[in-house]
Amino acid sequence: MIKTLALLVASMSLGTLVLCLMETEPAQPIPAVDLRAVGPDPAKAELPIVQQTDVPVQSVKWRNIIVHDAGREGAGIASGCHFIVGSADRFGDGVIQATARWRRQQEGHHIHVPGYDFNANSIGIAVLCDCRRARPTARQVEALVRLLRALQLACSVSPDHVYLHSELGEQGCPGGHFPAEAIRQSLLPAAK
Repeated sequence: MIKTLALLVASMSLGTLVLCLMETEPAQPIPAVDLRAVGPDPAKAELPIVQQTDVPVQSVKWRNIIVHDAGREGAGIASGCHFIVGSADRFGDGVIQATARWRRQQEGHHIHVPGYDFNANSIGIAVLCDCRRARPTARQVEALVRLLRALQLACSVSPDHVYLHSELGEQGCPGGHFPAEAIRQSLLPAAK
């Protein structure tokens, strides 16, 4: 038994010596990529608001983006969203506001689809415009496109996971004056 213990201690000592001789510099972490440096892209203008959160952005959590319109009577939907694109009379024309839900990376409360909890993994955006009656302003459309692109970059959301509320069941949201096709064509392509 003494010979076995002596052999074990000698083996461990020799192994430790070999490991010490083989020691290299500690592995360095891969530097974080600053999304604002991804080249000329309109999304970079809204990246700061996307990144300004109380907890780190949970990019793995967010798989979808859902766009709503919220005229005066639709203010309730805006309170359940993560971002609001302002109007001339509320927040400023085209001004983007991140809500407490986004800053805390909390689930939204902006959509109900039977059989699937879109609120758990979808970013809600409310454009303060009643698109049943009027088209959003050029500033609102421009801000929405920049925000969508910034969120696509930050959370790796492909364009086929950017929805209008009406595509998931709620008729008339956003209304018929919403420039859906122009918005779709402005999205970033899917990563390859």
